[in-house]
Amino acid sequence: MKHYMALVLICIGMFALVGCNGQPEKNDEQGNRQENNALAEISDFVEQHGLTENIDLLETFYIHQQKETSILRFRIDANPDSYLLHGWTMPESRFTWAVGDRSRVLFYRYDIEHDVEVEITCRSIASIENLSQITGVFVNDNSIGTFTPNHENFQHFTLTIPAQALRSGENIIEFRFTYTTKPSDIHPNSADSRHLAAAFQKISFQSKQQNVYAHEATQTIDFRQEAHPETFLLSGWQAPEKDRTWAMSRNSQVRFYTYPPPKNLSLKVVCVAIPSETHEKQIVRVHLNNTPIGTFTVNTNDFKEYTLKLPAQFLRFGENFLEFAFAYTSKVYRVIPDSKDNRNLSVAFRQIMFKNNSPTDTDNLTDGKVIIQRADSTISAIQSLPHLFELELDYVSMKGAAPRVRLLRDQQEAIEIELPPNEQTYRQSFQLDQPAMYKIQLITEGDSESYTRWKRVTAHVSSQNTGFQKAETRSFVRSSKPDILVYVVDTLRADHVGCYGYERNTTPNIDRFAQESAIFTNAYAADSWTKASAATIVSGLLPKHHETVTKKDKLPDRIVTLAEMLKENGYYTIGFTANGNFGNVFGFSQGFDEFRRFVDRQPVTLSIMSDVLNKSIIPFLQEYATVKDRKPLFLMIWTMDPHDPYTPDESVKNLFDIDQYEPINTYDEKFLWKIQAGILQPTSSQIEYIKTRYDQEVYFNDRTFGELLDTMKSVGLYDNAFILFTADHGEEFWDHGGVGHGRTLYNDQVKIPFIIKATQIPAGSYSRLVQHIDVYPTILDIIGGEEPYPLDGISLLHTPNPERTLFLEEDFDSNVLTASVNPEKKIIFNRQFHRPGVAEPVPAFEVFNFNDIDEQNNLGLNTLNDEFRFHELFFFINKENTLNFEHTEAEIPPELDEQLRDLGYVK
Repeated sequence: MKHYMALVLICIGMFALVGCNGQPEKNDEQGNRQENNALAEISDFVEQHGLTENIDLLETFYIHQQKETSILRFRIDANPDSYLLHGWTMPESRFTWAVGDRSRVLFYRYDIEHDVEVEITCRSIASIENLSQITGVFVNDNSIGTFTPNHENFQHFTLTIPAQALRSGENIIEFRFTYTTKPSDIHPNSADSRHLAAAFQKISFQSKQQNVYAHEATQTIDFRQEAHPETFLLSGWQAPEKDRTWAMSRNSQVRFYTYPPPKNLSLKVVCVAIPSETHEKQIVRVHLNNTPIGTFTVNTNDFKEYTLKLPAQFLRFGENFLEFAFAYTSKVYRVIPDSKDNRNLSVAFRQIMFKNNSPTDTDNLTDGKVIIQRADSTISAIQSLPHLFELELDYVSMKGAAPRVRLLRDQQEAIEIELPPNEQTYRQSFQLDQPAMYKIQLITEGDSESYTRWKRVTAHVSSQNTGFQKAETRSFVRSSKPDILVYVVDTLRADHVGCYGYERNTTPNIDRFAQESAIFTNAYAADSWTKASAATIVSGLLPKHHETVTKKDKLPDRIVTLAEMLKENGYYTIGFTANGNFGNVFGFSQGFDEFRRFVDRQPVTLSIMSDVLNKSIIPFLQEYATVKDRKPLFLMIWTMDPHDPYTPDESVKNLFDIDQYEPINTYDEKFLWKIQAGILQPTSSQIEYIKTRYDQEVYFNDRTFGELLDTMKSVGLYDNAFILFTADHGEEFWDHGGVGHGRTLYNDQVKIPFIIKATQIPAGSYSRLVQHIDVYPTILDIIGGEEPYPLDGISLLHTPNPERTLFLEEDFDSNVLTASVNPEKKIIFNRQFHRPGVAEPVPAFEVFNFNDIDEQNNLGLNTLNDEFRFHELFFFINKENTLNFEHTEAEIPPELDEQLRDLGYVK
């Protein structure tokens, strides 16, 4: 070992590479012993340096490669929505219209060493001025050329994307149009007033190198809903059902994968046909990669198995396509008595199975996630690497392939790792001059038959680089169970709170509370509207995982809420809420012994104010504190005072010199709606008036919060209690051209107050990044509870991670955004959002310096670090949700529907 460590010291330069350079041949017995000894020494080295945490780089490559784009179809049955960014109408049966003068599409490339040919199939709308629709095409803001579609028929246009214009991963192709036309201006009987530019049918991307695959060889396509067959379904399918998926047209396509193609495959299909309206037989013709391979006739009584042969000469390495052509489709209601189903269906599929008929041909078998990389290709991922780490590779190089790994850093010489041929487990340790961001490339060279199967690409690092280690010492006893209060003020933005630097004295009681508590100055909601944020607080999960994000979504029953967890740990749990979105209808009463939602609709405020809640909460506390041998208390309160319409109580409506501003009627129920619709256009003075009305409501809520704390002190519940004061989200006041919330992920809507009084957390100001997901694990840590499943947050009793990244999401009114925040930058990905009042489309990507609190200076993607954060964001978006809670929707009763409609949650 001493000899090995000396070798490490000798080899350290700017980059020191230490380990197994040049593995011996497998049939060399002495070489094998040397190899095993070297690996053992490296393992000792890893253990001595505490490299106990693993970064799974293969998963990053794998997820990226699954998104590789070869063709985008703009038909409604091809579900193009996930690729459409700005400037599109809803997909139609055969095409999707570009609307406005710019339209953007997201696509993915991972081999960026070669130019890509892009073929576009589209036609323009007619111009009332007989203009030519000269369409400029830009990829990642680089012009690649123009084309001119006509309005009479669909045409194909081909352009070349230079390799230097491509990013490894997510790319944006943008179309800029000469003109738009309203259909109502050219068709007398049309009422369509949309500004349309061109109708798109297809965009395909072709490279000379189509050499990387990130799918396992397909053995079975399971068409049950719970098996998520969407990965394999192309055109012609209904949404999967409980035990089947219906083909809905005369032609339906699926994809499957083979690596490399075996000699032959047997195809087994389990399906049943819908009866024919004309009593004909459902004869199904099957094509493999556009080649007919046979037919079978499906019965209409029950599911049966049908078998065909897939000849090797028609199979491809990697992605293959099966097309089923059906003799007929039937309207369901015409062939099934009493049915009201208007769908046109043909055959219901339950399974498609692929069996290798050549037992000796085992190359196509895979074990877990793998990446198959053919010769002359390069794929990249970006990763932050620490000063000291070990790289472990598990791979098979086949048919003479020569694999290698390259590490690239800005302005530095590349690190090249030549890998031994054939199957290997290869490990090498690195000591770098400093931690940095690296582009990691997997490269395979060889002839046309060569390929590498990558099974593992892992970086072993010290736990100190993860930031998730627990504090070494604790100043509390886990068995103690303090009373717990979680107090949420709806729509309270952090920068309107005094202890967060606001100049007005809006929150004297909250400020006094903060002086004896831990105040977190960089706290974020995970979403910018109530229901999604509420689900995050009570579940410890991000919206991606709790799946309670849209207006009708209900918290899944299988989620173990914070109230349920505390009840299991001996707490008495009670909730008080004035917000219908945080109510029993949407599943939020789970785990509460008592849950009181205040439903009386107030004629002016539209919701119950916090003083009314206090009239129930304060007597409860006074009584509960006297209960002999009482259980510890979990109390959750949700107030609505600052939510629009801004209708402060009479006792505060003259505060903050409101008379100095031009008045506007904020007591109008439709006040914000009228502004968003352009009916009202407030002056700058009226905007200040609106903000002052909001501040008055904040002041009123602060007063009732102070009364609650005074009660807790008087009955002896305050001193040892855990108290969290927070908000579900903020509120915009024209910071970025709009008003309200649930519309953006800028700081005005997602930065929140987050103040904790707990004996386990010393009072003071904390600048670390925190989020609502941290509430659940922090409370669990204090009471000694166990996570019911992996939570997304971390306990705030742990040592903070200085490199932590937070993720934010939004899916509200078809407005889909995702963002990441780290101590240096914030990146926002705007998918389908057009900011009201702003003529130019919002950029697809916005990058802000973390210290640019107002987020007015979009920096763009400029550095390798930016690219890494960019990849990190999309890795989060594309990573599979392994919790798989069953998505449910609520039946909303009329009185709640009316309240939510008045508050702007239902249109």
